[in-house]
Amino acid sequence: MKLYLYIVILFFCISPKDGVAQQSAQSSLYFFNKYKYNAAYAGFDRYLSITGAYRTQWLGIARNPVTQSINAHMPLYALKGSVGISIENDLLGATTQLSSSISYNYVHDSYLGLWSVGTRVGVNQIALDGTLLETPDGVYEDGVINHNDPLLPNGKAKGLAPFASIGGYFIHDLFEAGLSIENIIASKVNLGGLGTEWNVDPTANIYGEFFINFSGVIKFHPSLFLKTDFKETQLDLSIQAIYDDYLFGGLAWRGYSSNTFDAIILFAGIQLNDNWKLGYAYDIPVSALSVISRGSHEVVLNFNLNKSIGLGLPPKTIYNPRF
Repeated sequence: MKLYLYIVILFFCISPKDGVAQQSAQSSLYFFNKYKYNAAYAGFDRYLSITGAYRTQWLGIARNPVTQSINAHMPLYALKGSVGISIENDLLGATTQLSSSISYNYVHDSYLGLWSVGTRVGVNQIALDGTLLETPDGVYEDGVINHNDPLLPNGKAKGLAPFASIGGYFIHDLFEAGLSIENIIASKVNLGGLGTEWNVDPTANIYGEFFINFSGVIKFHPSLFLKTDFKETQLDLSIQAIYDDYLFGGLAWRGYSSNTFDAIILFAGIQLNDNWKLGYAYDIPVSALSVISRGSHEVVLNFNLNKSIGLGLPPKTIYNPRF
């Protein structure tokens, strides 16, 4: 069924020549998938780490945002750092953004803690499915789709553009923090000769997490995650309880003002064995979308090889100072 929601989206996104790509995909389990938002985190899981994530947001709304991603990273001791690779597919309404990238980060061990700086380079593919759109002056009869709008495709249109990101990360025995800027240089994606350019603007991510040992087997990890495209800003706050490095769960809140309050988040997870870890989050909407949305679900699965690849493994404290 064609929905006028798509026209509302495009009304705010597309000017006579330019459009603005959707913001970075949301995540409630950001602390479980840190490399996704900061290439400088690569290697801090010590061994080869592969993370897959699936999120479906705002259930109850047609063509709601859906994000699928997978990434892998590992230390590369010969180069005094780490490497990683990432693929992400983000669907929103009539648009799809497919991103693929590789990264390298340099790690320095100091008396204060571990410092890392890194960069990620890749390609964004933006696609717009015109068959999901309707315009007030369009013709939609007998299988014919004609929007009568030179800026909108009657079929599917897509384009490619490279991107680059930079980041820094620091880990101490008591806390860790990171800063990254995605799409450090704004790029434009030409959608298949339509004369419309889709802008992909820079975004910044700031992350912080503290480590509190309550007892021998119980730990608390409060964290914050701030995201901004320098026009709009969103803040996530969470408290994670970890039992015996085996079970974890907690509560999070997204928003910092009446205009940004979005969801209360419940999450839990389990270390299945030496290699596999599973996490799940459910967002309870508290914004105006709560009238039509049934919430959001997110699942993250991590595999850690838990053994070194290659020779020259440094002391264990190099890549995990907490243990």
